[in-house]
Amino acid sequence: MSAIPGNPVVPAWTRPVPRSAAWIDPLLAAALAGGMVLATPLFVDNSEPHAPIWVTLIWSVALNLPLVVRRRWPAAAAIAVTAIFIAGQVAEVPERLFSQITLVVALYSLMAWSSHRQRAFTVQVALASSVLVWMIAGLVALSHRVADAFQSVPYASAVALTVLTNVLALAAAFALGELSWQGARRLAAQRERTTELVAERERTAQQAALVERIRIARELHDVVAHRVSLIGVQAGAARLNSSPDEAGSAAFRAIESNAREAVAEMRNLLGVLRDDPDPQASPDGYSSTLSTGRLPELLSEFEGAGRTATLSVTGSGQRLPAVVDAALYRVAQEALTNVLKHAARNAVVRVHLHIAEDRVMLAVSDFSESPRPSEAHQAGLGHRGMRERIAALGGSVEFLATASSFEVRCEVPL
Repeated sequence: MSAIPGNPVVPAWTRPVPRSAAWIDPLLAAALAGGMVLATPLFVDNSEPHAPIWVTLIWSVALNLPLVVRRRWPAAAAIAVTAIFIAGQVAEVPERLFSQITLVVALYSLMAWSSHRQRAFTVQVALASSVLVWMIAGLVALSHRVADAFQSVPYASAVALTVLTNVLALAAAFALGELSWQGARRLAAQRERTTELVAERERTAQQAALVERIRIARELHDVVAHRVSLIGVQAGAARLNSSPDEAGSAAFRAIESNAREAVAEMRNLLGVLRDDPDPQASPDGYSSTLSTGRLPELLSEFEGAGRTATLSVTGSGQRLPAVVDAALYRVAQEALTNVLKHAARNAVVRVHLHIAEDRVMLAVSDFSESPRPSEAHQAGLGHRGMRERIAALGGSVEFLATASSFEVRCEVPL
């Protein structure tokens, strides 16, 4: 694809040729050739010399044949039609109506289908000028043969009208061809923009689906990891307690309660996938009941697993946005789950929430005299989920580890 004249960077646009051109253009050429043959007797004047009928037949076919390729090679077709048209007039072919229509169609096609606009304009001017020069030369030659003809006012008016008609026909071919080209280009641009919008909409939908899958995976990880970890710890405590006393019953009740809550949370999460979103719902999706206000309940469950934990809340005490509130709850839940998995049973856990005017900070730390295993400090899905939650809110998460302690510290701007 060549470049537009004067701007070698921008490629020239090529107007696509429709499939219908394969039969429309040959049909048009055949129709015009047939019309020329049928109309020839109407223009025959026995008092004037004219070409034989066989010359007219050959000329009619030759003149219209280039129209078959007028859209694929418009410049070549226009040049061929103009040359054959002038040759026919020189040979005194009598037909004057359909031959001029063929010429106009060829010049129109030049401007409507040529990709090289500057070249098309130059060729158009050259061909139109050739036709007009030939016409003027013919009138001059006629004036020498019929000297008295121009003394007649009606004859002079007819000549002037003929010249004006041809000038208007050539100008109309140029203008209509240019309008056709510009209209096709605008339509192609609109289709291209529509295609881009559709592709962008599909990409956006895919990205939204990916984000939603990540969110669901994160929620499922939090629910399953936390609840199942509690269940495992409580089941172990119940197994060690061989007597069916009150302590064993409490452990089994805790197992049952956590199992029920895990199933309920997963049912709520899956319900979001099946139902339309509620515009009145919390921005964090299904977790509208999760908030830092439930941290005491979370620590109570943690202590029910035989661990020690303390909670402190400082700051302004202002109400947090629902999405921030739920995210901090999930971070605390995941941090406590990691304590259950990796910290020693005698580890002391501290949860501190500080709410300032412009930001909120949450820290969950554990300390024990027994060192943590080395794999406990490796980042897994839980750490990644915490980072994603807080990063989505414009905040940051830090993981501070030593041989005997581990701290999750996050900060979210308000």
